[in-house]
Amino acid sequence: MVLMSYIEKSLSWIINRMILSGIKTLSKGINLFFTSIVLVMIVSSSLAGSLIPIIGIIPFQYIMAIQFSVMIGFLISSVIFLKIKSSILRILISLGLISIISVYIIMNNSFLALCYDLTGFIILISLILMVLNIVIFIKNTQNSWYLQLLMLGKSPRHFFFEKVFKFLTIASFFLFIYPIYEYLISWNPYHIILAIFGITAGILSSISIFKTLKFEFNDIYKSIISILYLISFIFLYFYYENTFLIITIDLLIFSMTFLSMVQHVKYWKTEGGISSVKIDAPRNIEDKSRNRTEEEVIFDESDDSVIIIDNISDKQIDNEVEIPITEEKPGVTDKLSYYLIIMVLILSIQLLFLRYFSLFFGMNLFSLILFQDFSLTNYILTLGIYISIIIIFVLYFMSDRFRNYFTFPPGIRKSFLEFLSLMDRKERTKLLRAISRTVQQIIVEGLIELIESEKGNIIDTISEGIKRGAKFFRSIFGDRED
Repeated sequence: MVLMSYIEKSLSWIINRMILSGIKTLSKGINLFFTSIVLVMIVSSSLAGSLIPIIGIIPFQYIMAIQFSVMIGFLISSVIFLKIKSSILRILISLGLISIISVYIIMNNSFLALCYDLTGFIILISLILMVLNIVIFIKNTQNSWYLQLLMLGKSPRHFFFEKVFKFLTIASFFLFIYPIYEYLISWNPYHIILAIFGITAGILSSISIFKTLKFEFNDIYKSIISILYLISFIFLYFYYENTFLIITIDLLIFSMTFLSMVQHVKYWKTEGGISSVKIDAPRNIEDKSRNRTEEEVIFDESDDSVIIIDNISDKQIDNEVEIPITEEKPGVTDKLSYYLIIMVLILSIQLLFLRYFSLFFGMNLFSLILFQDFSLTNYILTLGIYISIIIIFVLYFMSDRFRNYFTFPPGIRKSFLEFLSLMDRKERTKLLRAISRTVQQIIVEGLIELIESEKGNIIDTISEGIKRGAKFFRSIFGDRED
């Protein structure tokens, strides 16, 4: 069996668990029914829009009426589903709402025009939530022990790739010459507003990374605000380079962001997806005398801390122990209503891309209020990130509660068990038994040495040992002492 390194597993966890697994989340249970409706509408409206020269505008308008009815029906259903838990009733209610609203929109063309206008505001809300999601994603990644694993060995006062971030932050100020230049030749206030907020965010980011901060875990804060600031320049470039390729890349980024949003909702008010890890339970002493056969799990006679497993990929171990990471806490378990809202956002953004992809082929299918130009999409994202940096900076220095939420990594116990989750069951069992034997040996040898020397106070000795052990685990799994 081929195994990845722990660094590879950590990166894989971040990408799969926090982004790509959103596809799996939307494909489970009743979520699949509503996801299927969204996919059908996206494909149908895209095909109908591209085939207008052949089929005409009327079929496209009918499909758009149905898509708007889906969006409105999902919004209403998201409120109703907070009280109704039956899957059958949910399906019937949603289909009924979509049908009634579809008939009304088809019979009332003025309402269809109103739907286009309202979609512009929904897109604006979507972009704001996307910025918030980017901030949360960076925060969760930086606070995870999986990223802490990549940073082992660095000083607490040093943040990840510090010199690189400092250089890029200083160099970035020269990039704002272009928005200022665009303002001087066009007198478009959009450019100067972007330059003012960008320079302000750059100054605050520079203060954060160059100033020595007294707060604990300030390296995490510096990493978060630096990454967020540099990401803004991706959308800044997209704003000024409004090409077909850029819109295609935007489509990929938006897709990943919405999948990440689904995962954030899934793990909202939970401990981030890892609830327990499993290890092999010790077998009875008579198991050692059993003959080794194919697909059998036995102890190594020379070292009972080692487990020999044949055909581990095919063998399911009967004796296993589950170690919970945290006690179960009451939380939001039914999150379909939130998924429906995200699906509405996805459908609105799809209309945004449908409009501007069609423009490249000479077709103006419809207009969207606030978004006559696609570049405004990247403008809002860039400006939103700059505003987020300003808000984060202010709250970090003014609010202890926000600072603790934003920068504190997981505790020692949770971090250690997250580390165990990177291993397969054989590795976990072997490591834990080795640790157990090592701790036993240290305790026994320490007591023997203490008794033989007849020196020191037993209580002081044990207390010092506990402090050293705690300091060791803090240095590895994220907690630090002043």
